[in-house]
Amino acid sequence: MALDSYFFCPGGRDKKIRFCCPDKLKELDQIDSMLTGGQMAACLTFIEQLEKKYSDCACLDSAKCMVLRTLGRWDEALEVAQKFSSREPENIVAKTELAINQAALKMNAESIATLVDAIELNKKGQMNQAILFAMFAVGRCLLEDGFIVSAVAIAKQLQSYMPGKRETAELLNLCIASPDYPLFLKEQNIEQNCSEDFPEKTAFYEAILSLKTGYWKKGLQKLESLLPLGQKWPYLYRIVAIVRLWFNDFKGCVELLKQFIAELSQSDPDLEDIIDAQTLLLYLDHPRLFRHNEGMVLEQTDFFGDKINVNLWTYPVNNFDAVLEQLLSMPTLDIIGDETTISRQDEEHPAPKKIFAILNQPFPEIGETATFENTPYFQGVLSLFGAETDRPARIELNPIPIYKDLVLDFIQNKLGTMLGEPSQKTLTQNSWTDIKAVRRFHYRSFEIPSEEKEFELYEKYLENVFVNDWIQHSFKNLDDQSPEIAAQKPEYCSKIQAFLNILEMRIHPRLAEKIINNIRLRLNLESPKAILLPDELSRANIQTLMAETPVWRWHRIDYSKFPTSELFPLLQIVHFLRDEKSIFKLASELLNRPMSAMKQEERSAAFSLLISYYLDYEAFEDALLCIAKARNESEELKRSDAQWNLSELIVYGQKKDMRRFSDMMQHLTTEHKKEPEIMQQLQSFLIRWGIINPDGTVNRMSSSGPNQPSFSASNANITQSKPSELWTPESEKSSSQAGNSKLWVPD
Repeated sequence: MALDSYFFCPGGRDKKIRFCCPDKLKELDQIDSMLTGGQMAACLTFIEQLEKKYSDCACLDSAKCMVLRTLGRWDEALEVAQKFSSREPENIVAKTELAINQAALKMNAESIATLVDAIELNKKGQMNQAILFAMFAVGRCLLEDGFIVSAVAIAKQLQSYMPGKRETAELLNLCIASPDYPLFLKEQNIEQNCSEDFPEKTAFYEAILSLKTGYWKKGLQKLESLLPLGQKWPYLYRIVAIVRLWFNDFKGCVELLKQFIAELSQSDPDLEDIIDAQTLLLYLDHPRLFRHNEGMVLEQTDFFGDKINVNLWTYPVNNFDAVLEQLLSMPTLDIIGDETTISRQDEEHPAPKKIFAILNQPFPEIGETATFENTPYFQGVLSLFGAETDRPARIELNPIPIYKDLVLDFIQNKLGTMLGEPSQKTLTQNSWTDIKAVRRFHYRSFEIPSEEKEFELYEKYLENVFVNDWIQHSFKNLDDQSPEIAAQKPEYCSKIQAFLNILEMRIHPRLAEKIINNIRLRLNLESPKAILLPDELSRANIQTLMAETPVWRWHRIDYSKFPTSELFPLLQIVHFLRDEKSIFKLASELLNRPMSAMKQEERSAAFSLLISYYLDYEAFEDALLCIAKARNESEELKRSDAQWNLSELIVYGQKKDMRRFSDMMQHLTTEHKKEPEIMQQLQSFLIRWGIINPDGTVNRMSSSGPNQPSFSASNANITQSKPSELWTPESEKSSSQAGNSKLWVPD
């Protein structure tokens, strides 16, 4: 479709082509055709030819930016966008092009500031689509680069402009679904009721309104003007800190969070809001999330200040055969590979002759029951290399850092004079806490215990070893004190509680709450209390309670007194936010209510989410009991039980119980073959597990059953946005006169 002279100028000058650049209509139409046909290189050449004839043309600048972006020539696109924006500082398209290119090149703070400038330039009642596209593009870049707080803020802003649109919900879905970040980091809200005695309540709410409508700079400026009154209402510091974080102003955010903690600590040092602020402060020191050095994202995390080196020691070997004989005779070494099983990097770097796991004690006698006391654990790896053209035979020793001294002493005592002087190099760094939290049990290949038995051993290790070691370990972020010592000083208690918030994410979810409460008890720290309900549980009171309670605390609410009609909407919210504890509590409460009190679809969704929860926690027997209850209700209602049979199949797959897996497969394919939705889900799972190929043929490489089975609540009847391709303005039909033009025309 040819461009019309009454289309708006694609360069963002807020004029129709007829009144902006009527002499270029034919050329713009030709550019549009090239873009539609994907002729990017030819289009760029054509634009550059036109630039010689038409200087300072917004239409050509915007088209050139688009083409350069499509070709991945970001540095050139940035240069064009910078000149475009500098020449036309009030042009929204110029600003959005600049913001997109800055974000793509990791100029994160600059891209956010430029994007906000573009939003604040918009004077129309409806949001300009160039801004919507830029918000999605910038938000996606920030998310991929680890700036989750800024990305979520942009995603929420985007959704507020076009509520209900799949494309605008997609970015928020991506942010919330990201597994690398805890919920509290994704839900840093600024909405809070102002203190009744705060003298500038009106100004505060005006600032919040500016922020909610996208005028971030104006809103921040208004809030900062109120900061001298922060002592009267300390939450002002926290709110301004979060907004500064939206702009990637980490230094400013940290300063205000410290003020918030200091002011609030004077009135109530045990307040949970202080602990949350301390937790956020620890995350602000998370290199992957927030620290950049010359544009490169730094690696590793040091929440606790407990980094230790992972080192490699290399010992020359004087007599290869004697060393090998000695190693083979040691009962605390277990062969885990050799040159026939380990692929070598290249001809110049042959694989080791033998690779041994270093154990703390010999294996128990064959047939002896595995216990916490007699099961050896893994302390490191020893690789024995033969002589090479330019290198003598050698041992490479890679101990787990917390066992370094034990391993080095063991090798020196056992091999002594057979080894030359060692050389050492640092491979990486790791957290002492993360290393210590993993008990590396080791078994004979033919005596591997059941998963439940192994889990029982791990639980005993956490209770009997890890807790004691952790509370006695000195942490840099506690001023080189142990939690046991620091907990005796009130000024450290909230930081230790913040430590525990992070530590909880590093322990198996089935055990995390139990172990963290054990540590709190040992340190005489308070555990989180149940959240009190209002005297009257009207719908308005429930909405107020949920709005004022951070989502990550919802699992501590007693839902037994809530009307049934209020439970499912809350379950939808926590399902979207992936808050597992609240999902468990709300779904369980729903299923305790009479079947007649809710829609059957809602009840089925609750069953599905509860089963998913049990599978995530590897609580297989609980999952099977839940499935049995769901199946009984389906039979009582004379409905198909296919989805529960499918869920049972998933349980057996995840348990690697291949006999029952095969039986249920047979049942599904014979009894439910006329239910296309179930067959489609079954096929999807089998493809994901690698049992069949996408074309439906059997995967011959997968003879042992499911590889990585995982349950998805896709059969839960809870509305959620489906992932889509990257949304662009061209993918949405413009409501303007632009019709189907590939060269996007702004409002």
